[in-house]
Amino acid sequence: MPSIFHNPAAFEPFYDNRVAVEGKRGTRRVAFSLRACVFDDGLEDPLADNSTGTNRRRWSVRVRIEDWPETNPPQIGDTLQIPEEYDVCGVPVKAAVKSIVRHADDYIMEARSK
Repeated sequence: MPSIFHNPAAFEPFYDNRVAVEGKRGTRRVAFSLRACVFDDGLEDPLADNSTGTNRRRWSVRVRIEDWPETNPPQIGDTLQIPEEYDVCGVPVKAAVKSIVRHADDYIMEARSK
């Protein structure tokens, strides 16, 4: 009997961003677009309290595993293009995936601007 608390369709409205993914899998290149839930985590933290600040941005990007078009999960080094986010010149942001966690039915990628 399925759990009454497991209802992925209830969270579908949160995945309203389109994210373009580019990466390399062995010798082949992959590129595709999919729905995601994107959180802007603001500026990256400095390395230490006495170091200078940074202007590099950070995002948390959640992608449903069932929407991921490959059998291999996302990889560190993949590039995400987040069209809803723009740099100071009005160009869509490109961010590099720095970590991936699988949580419940999602891949959660931490990405940082390039």
